[in-house]
Amino acid sequence: MSNFKNPKKKSAFKELIPHPPSLITDIADWMRKTDLVEVAWKKGSKSMAVCLSGSTPSAHIPSTPSTPVCSPFVGIFHFNRPGEASSVKSGSPVKTGDILGWIDAGPLSHQILSPSSGKINRLFIEEGQPIQYGQPLFVIE
Repeated sequence: MSNFKNPKKKSAFKELIPHPPSLITDIADWMRKTDLVEVAWKKGSKSMAVCLSGSTPSAHIPSTPSTPVCSPFVGIFHFNRPGEASSVKSGSPVKTGDILGWIDAGPLSHQILSPSSGKINRLFIEEGQPIQYGQPLFVIE
């Protein structure tokens, strides 16, 4: 195991924290310059997670509570299993635990479950699309 430390990465992160009120905006701007879609940070008892959704994320606080659903796996996304009808579309009501879709990763299929109740506000994926870990799939309001 290597003890290699990248001083550029450490100093770049320190530059993100000069003004605490703009921390989320600074992190979102930094994430746009990389291929990151989700970052979690913890220091002592304080923690924060930022998940960018869509191609032009914004750091404003939405007027209604939204829950992004990001992919926990790499694979191919499907809205349903063969022979089953898909009921997930923009505006569809969902309950906590509802199956939103499936990700096929080789011989394994993983369910994507709704983390909260509400309605599907936005879809970021299409049937049969290759999916990366952490990629935004849906937004639930």
